[in-house]
Amino acid sequence: MKCVLVCTVVLVLAAVSGSALAFTDDFDSYATGPLSVVSGGVWNTWGGNSTDAQVTAQGLSLPNAQYHDGINVPDVVTYWGDLFGGGGGGGGSGAFSFDFLVHEEGQDDMDTYVFAGSGNPGALDINYGSAIGIFILDWGGSLGSTTLHIWDTVGANGGGDYGIIELATGLSLDVWYNLELRASITVADRTANAVTDADGVFEVWLNGLQVLGPTSFGLDDPLGWNATEIYSYDAGGETPERNDYMLFDNVSAVPEPGLLALLGLGVIAALRRRR
Repeated sequence: MKCVLVCTVVLVLAAVSGSALAFTDDFDSYATGPLSVVSGGVWNTWGGNSTDAQVTAQGLSLPNAQYHDGINVPDVVTYWGDLFGGGGGGGGSGAFSFDFLVHEEGQDDMDTYVFAGSGNPGALDINYGSAIGIFILDWGGSLGSTTLHIWDTVGANGGGDYGIIELATGLSLDVWYNLELRASITVADRTANAVTDADGVFEVWLNGLQVLGPTSFGLDDPLGWNATEIYSYDAGGETPERNDYMLFDNVSAVPEPGLLALLGLGVIAALRRRR
């Protein structure tokens, strides 16, 4: 009987993990080169014709990472299933996370935007009006360090209106950081909710420390929370950003964080009670 229960635990956890993990990419399975090419279409260029990012052997998880520079200004997108469960009703929660590293020289200003929200995979597009938020790395001049901000593109819509918030400054260059956004729907049906009303709340964590508390957001696109875009550009400075770059690794989007762990603990506790 004990063997049957152990096997059941393994099968249940495997089944849940297969359905619960919406998207994860550490770039290690790809050859180095143009991201949209070597990923086999997992990542694409925004709109199908933007500049591609590169896969480079400089990853946190080793060997690879996604590479952005300030001259080529890459703009790439990827999509997954709705982290909120689809259809708009019944709530839902999820977490989006990634690791990043910033390298810069002199007074140059290369900025990168990381979008979290809705997008249309058919058009390789992003719905900026239905965003939880956009993270901005190295916003403005920051000699010898980097900064982290978040921006609500639609302002007052969806209960947002949080503008461009400074989340962290003085972050060391050439050091890996982990960023996580946790969001939950708080209305019965977000698609039926008024555009000017909030649909849920989110929090932001940097290296395991909370840098933004519960904040309202609106997300009215029927496709739900299904997309990210990573876009870099030359924001100006004393010279072109030929020596500046940013790396991204371990991009992950997971619905209902903690469900698998809680289920596993519950079944294991049942096993222990039977011993």
